Amino acid sequence: MKKHLTFLLILSSLLSFAQENYNSETYNVTFDDIKSSTFVKDSTANALVIYDFGNSYVDSDDFKLKTEIKRKVKILNREGFNKANISIHLYSSSKAEESIKDIIATTYNLVDNNIVSTKIDKKDIFEEKYDENHTLIKFTLPNIKEGSIITYSYTLSSPFMFNYKGWSFQEDIPKLYSEYRASIPGNYEYNIKLVGGRKLKTNTTSVEKECLRAFNGGVAHCGKYIYAMENIPAFIEEDHMTSKSNYLARIEYELKIYSGFDGITDNYTKTWETVDDELRKDVNIGKQLTKSIDTENLLSNDILSEADALKKAQSIYNYVQENYTWNDEYRIFNDVSVKDLIKNKSGNVSSINILLHNLLEGAGINVKPVLLSTRNNGFATKIFPVISEFNYLIVQATIDGKKYFLDATDKYLNFGDIPFKCLNGYGRILDFNSKSDWIDIEPEKASTVQYKVELNLDAKENILGNVYVKNTGYHALNSRKAYYPNRELYINKIHDKYPNVEISNHKVLSEGKTSPDFIETYDIEFEENITGDNIYLNPFIIKFFNENPFKLQERTYPIDFGYKDTYYYSFKLNFGDSYTILEKPEDLALNLPNGKGQIIFSSNLVENSLNLIFRIKFNEAVFEPEYYPYLKEFMNKIVDIQTNSLILLKKK
Repeated sequence: MKKHLTFLLILSSLLSFAQENYNSETYNVTFDDIKSSTFVKDSTANALVIYDFGNSYVDSDDFKLKTEIKRKVKILNREGFNKANISIHLYSSSKAEESIKDIIATTYNLVDNNIVSTKIDKKDIFEEKYDENHTLIKFTLPNIKEGSIITYSYTLSSPFMFNYKGWSFQEDIPKLYSEYRASIPGNYEYNIKLVGGRKLKTNTTSVEKECLRAFNGGVAHCGKYIYAMENIPAFIEEDHMTSKSNYLARIEYELKIYSGFDGITDNYTKTWETVDDELRKDVNIGKQLTKSIDTENLLSNDILSEADALKKAQSIYNYVQENYTWNDEYRIFNDVSVKDLIKNKSGNVSSINILLHNLLEGAGINVKPVLLSTRNNGFATKIFPVISEFNYLIVQATIDGKKYFLDATDKYLNFGDIPFKCLNGYGRILDFNSKSDWIDIEPEKASTVQYKVELNLDAKENILGNVYVKNTGYHALNSRKAYYPNRELYINKIHDKYPNVEISNHKVLSEGKTSPDFIETYDIEFEENITGDNIYLNPFIIKFFNENPFKLQERTYPIDFGYKDTYYYSFKLNFGDSYTILEKPEDLALNLPNGKGQIIFSSNLVENSLNLIFRIKFNEAVFEPEYYPYLKEFMNKIVDIQTNSLILLKKK
């Protein structure tokens, strides 16, 4: 029977592949393109890019950047119909604008085993003014059905050579083949950045002699580049990731140097030395960092007279945190004014943290500002300065040889902690007396969640007990931010989260909204499942994870938790002399490869008590994609333990 089943599975797989014979080598639509109806490599895909081609070059007639685009897409099901809605962005400034021409769009269907094509009518192509600088060209391909092939092509024209056309190899549906060709005149020098980490199938460079000739007789040779990828999976966002812009496979260009035919050279990309000098002189950064502060008018005598450097720094931090409010604006290079902040008690990120910097520096603390890009903003480029990629500013303080990252914008942060959004790997520390440099930004300690549950089962089949909770790190921060603004709402949410548990006598034992931990206790009455003389009890009254957050067939980007994590659950059931344990959960120990994570689940009977321990450790903040299948199974096991663990008790 097993042999027959294996044969059927193999046969089914072969038939599926036989049904797929897409022509990914050319733009031409083949009979097999339309006849093929599945995509086995990604059964969740609603549409598939079969062929994707771009070609950019400088037109020798008008010296504009031209980009020819061709795309061939398979519509697999009705959910993929939206891929027939096309929107093309055009940019314009006060002096020039991009344009588009030669739009050709066609839908191909199979009717009575014949290919029938339907072309778009020019009157169905629309132009929409999006804002002052952007226009959208929109059209929808006609006669879309499940199984349709759509093709469309057009040519873009751009006068903005500083912004050479980039290319995206990856999007939210899979691609079989994507190719980009670029011809760049030698008088333009670009920093070329391949983003996303996926390997190129083709990466070639050649030189075309005298490709461009100026009106004054100047001649330029062109670098000819061909980049191609194949079998590119769809990029699907999932929990525990930073900005998708960090991982989408693409090529980007940044103009570095332009050498005119008249011999004049302009440098566009700067060095960090020049950027440091500009920031030092900048009215929003350097000038604000050197603003003298009348500390005697702002800080109390107790703070000013404190001899212990760490206590003094903590008091200054608490002063700024409590007395100045972040206005939710990131604008770190605009409208930064320490003077206005002191006057208005409200300001942007830079204003608040520069005030903190200046007060600490005035108190003799070694401090430096740190520029960073938040998790949703993407990684800042390291290979050359792109100052616009930074959107946040924090402070690094060094006290008795120990470094602390500080951010006074959040009323619930503990000294030495920064918001979760800032955990994006690295930042640029500014030192105007020396030079700026890259530094790693990661929490020193793991964040923890700890539950201690103790229940008593009495002769009347009542289960009563107490829950003790201690959170540290970012788990504690989340709890403080949930509890202190609205305590009643917080307690109601606990009730809602555990509908089968009666909760009473809730208390918070930790001290204040900036305490490094969050400790709470509450009493519970548990509703058990009674069948005759048997009681079935799931010991996991509280679950760390209700479901597995990892559901993709394949994940091509890192799993980024932001910080190392530990979860600890201890459970004790005192069942007295009236009951006996017939069944308890089996012990389990499971490790991620290379010691990067661990599950320990164990239980033991001590007289009339059952003790259970469940511990989960993530020993890394970031896991590379090759760990995804292991993490997926790891989380499956966690959910299974929490959901399916049962204790069976029987009356004596």
